[in-house]
Amino acid sequence: MFFSNQLKLEGAAMDGSHRRVLVNTHTHQVSGVVVDITAKRVYWVDPKVDRVESIDYEVGYFIIFSYPVHE
Repeated sequence: MFFSNQLKLEGAAMDGSHRRVLVNTHTHQVSGVVVDITAKRVYWVDPKVDRVESIDYEVGYFIIFSYPVHE
């Protein structure tokens, strides 16, 4: 399972064991967490900076998918 306290993204087994922090830097607010099991990625929105971010939950490879668009 994956969960957030808005400042960091964590993962754990369904019984709460094996808890680990996936992201606690380079993000301002974790919101709207979605899991892609096939790609082994977790996606979330960071509304404080208006972007979508993702991490490979096995390897830890972090990606920012969209940067803020300023008009």
